[in-house]
Amino acid sequence: MNLDELKVALESKGFRIYPNSLGRGPWIACRRRSGVRRCECNETKDGIQVVATPSELDVHGTIFPSVELDVTGEFEGRWYKLQCYSLKQDELVQSLDEIESALVRAWEALKEQSHGR
Repeated sequence: MNLDELKVALESKGFRIYPNSLGRGPWIACRRRSGVRRCECNETKDGIQVVATPSELDVHGTIFPSVELDVTGEFEGRWYKLQCYSLKQDELVQSLDEIESALVRAWEALKEQSHGR
């Protein structure tokens, strides 16, 4: 799977593509997961944003493509970045729902741990 195929696959699953201003890849893909606790800095938006970031590592002329999926948000004044990284592009597409659900459960668990203090 190449980057164009990955982009098409993610768009078909509801992701929107944006330029990557951080320079770690050509673009990022984002979609909002509703029905879960939102990031505290996004008071007007439901849920949390899920971001896929493809990248390519060049090791002595050999290219290693990968992609990471993350949930990043503010909770109780602290920023958290929960991620699954070094995924093969086709692995992400095949396991997207499972990986996203695991990240969202981890995000929700922050609240559960906070109330257990």
